[in-house]
Amino acid sequence: GGGYIALSTGGLPPTLTLLTAAGLGGVELTPLGENMNGCNNTSVSNCIPSGPDRIQRGAAAGGEGGVLYGIAWSPYSPCPLAELSLLSWTLRPLPNRQVRHTWQLTSAFPLRNILIRMVEKRGSAISEASFFPSLTGEGIQPLLPGEYEALFYAQVEGGQLQLLERRPFRYEGLLLWQEGGNLYLTSPQDTEFVLFDTAGHLLAKGYVKEGETQVLPLEQFPTGFYYLQVGMETYRLPIQTK
Repeated sequence: GGGYIALSTGGLPPTLTLLTAAGLGGVELTPLGENMNGCNNTSVSNCIPSGPDRIQRGAAAGGEGGVLYGIAWSPYSPCPLAELSLLSWTLRPLPNRQVRHTWQLTSAFPLRNILIRMVEKRGSAISEASFFPSLTGEGIQPLLPGEYEALFYAQVEGGQLQLLERRPFRYEGLLLWQEGGNLYLTSPQDTEFVLFDTAGHLLAKGYVKEGETQVLPLEQFPTGFYYLQVGMETYRLPIQTK
């Protein structure tokens, strides 16, 4: 005969600890009702061997196991329990089939991974990108034109990936490049475009048709940063001229 109770801490989340106590005031006592070998349920504390994750009670061969007296266990952690949460997340369309993610997280645990998954709504295409695990950061992800469900995951050391937010996202797939002193613009739909400088001065405007390429000469503009508004989106462009 004989028996034991095991209280394992192996499956607890990070930083969570398990305290065990048996008997009043946490004193390890003999099983209730058994008064043998000097154990009297009151003052003798060495009747049940102690251990880091187990309080074990032995019994004589052939005898029945006993019931532990007044045992209790209590999980505890810093109060309040620290959480992993996403404070902010923005998705900014970029030209040439890219999207920029900017995020801010809060966590008392060290981060291990940040994963952003883009799931196409009308097909089976999935784009995944892992980024440096920082509480505040940004990263660029390649993306084809389409309608997506965007999912933000984060993982702490010793934990699993947690889904923190999901949202719809539509990417039009603007193509934009510079060559030979010109800016080339191709849009998947008919739209207007406007070019202005960092002071907000209008420099050029025009219209690009679906599937066609609009050419904008840049030689008259000095080298620097400019803003190109195409439809509802605005892009910050570094323009290099001679």
